[in-house]
Amino acid sequence: MAIYDVEYLGKRDVAEGTTEFRFSKPVGHSYRAGQFLDILLKATPGADKMSHVHGFSFVSSPFEGHLAVATRMRDTPFKNAMRDLPDHTPVQIDANFGDFVLHKNEAMPAVYLAGGIGVTPARSAIAQATHDHSAHDITLFYVNRDSSRAAYAEDFKAFAKTNSHFHYVPVYSRGAGGEVGAESGHLSAETIRRHVADIARPKWYVSGPEAFVRATRALLVELGADEDNLRTEEFEGY
Repeated sequence: MAIYDVEYLGKRDVAEGTTEFRFSKPVGHSYRAGQFLDILLKATPGADKMSHVHGFSFVSSPFEGHLAVATRMRDTPFKNAMRDLPDHTPVQIDANFGDFVLHKNEAMPAVYLAGGIGVTPARSAIAQATHDHSAHDITLFYVNRDSSRAAYAEDFKAFAKTNSHFHYVPVYSRGAGGEVGAESGHLSAETIRRHVADIARPKWYVSGPEAFVRATRALLVELGADEDNLRTEEFEGY
């Protein structure tokens, strides 16, 4: 890990209640799709660390010309500071952390199960795999309340059109609303079985809020997934 100086480039909304923040790519920095970083804002004297330091997964991919993170926006000191940060402000990042990265064996399928903002490392990895023309067979189950909350949905649809090895399955608890290929209801054993023929074969990647990760991991074990092939990433404070 190392501290890098970067420039804040601006923000954009990527779903209802979800904002992406972009930064310049520092010289000498590299990362693997799926890793995470800390953003370090300027601290006021005596301020609590949580008001100026926060961890995020990269939502950008290494081949892209900028760094990006995304978050559900809430009324917290750090997120309020990020929301109000002027473009071109110098900030620092502490990177890289984590090993929630796509495995190297292209003969082994990968299945991502992401809840809400937990999709960010999946977006990073799937974008990179698509760019690299990887032979990994990748399926993404993306679980949200409805389509308005599904960040990067258009990216995933585009990846599915250009990458024959990628299969996108949006799952909406309030109903699919006629969206082609979407599943209605909560993520269930039946939903997973419809899209994954051999439960024991893939490497599984589960990311999202703690309760989602815990419940999904238990479901996969019950279905017969190999626990040695289960990776999880819990998103706290979202």
